[in-house]
Amino acid sequence: MFKQKRNKKIIIFMMGFYITVAVLAVAFLNIRGSIFQMRTEFAESLQRPQRTELQKAIVTGTASENVSEAEPPAEVPAEEPQTMVMDEDSSITVEPGVLVENTEEEPAPEKHYYEFTAINSKTILHMREAPDIKSKSIYKLKPGTKGYVLEMGDDWSYVTAEEHAGYCSNEYLNMREIPEEEYPEELR
Repeated sequence: MFKQKRNKKIIIFMMGFYITVAVLAVAFLNIRGSIFQMRTEFAESLQRPQRTELQKAIVTGTASENVSEAEPPAEVPAEEPQTMVMDEDSSITVEPGVLVENTEEEPAPEKHYYEFTAINSKTILHMREAPDIKSKSIYKLKPGTKGYVLEMGDDWSYVTAEEHAGYCSNEYLNMREIPEEEYPEELR
């Protein structure tokens, strides 16, 4: 019986504690100076453009009627561009001027053209939707089938044969580089 009274007191105390915390949390969120309000005001101040003295005078109504005589704002001199450079000893120095990288265009890599022959000796070779053995088979190539390589990969290549295109494992393809003239123009 003593335990039951003690448990009730603990439950009542805990409920009171949670209600007090909730009330304080709501009160804290409603205080104008809360961190949430300050954070919002700071973000808004970053978005507001700074007004010149003339703009402030116009807004407050203290500007003279002859606005054209007002002095234009002084121009701020632009800073000279600077570049950070890493020296041979791995120290970084700041030098005036802009670093200009090599703007020469690199020549396009030389394109190679390949034809292939399926070298599966006993069974068919699956042409797949993706370069993965678990991918769906979309066409089956008989041993000795010839075709063209559209994209060569390390383990799988995207190929076309018998009016179908898909991925085949390079393990079962005998590829041979051919001159551009022998490669079908519609595949280039």
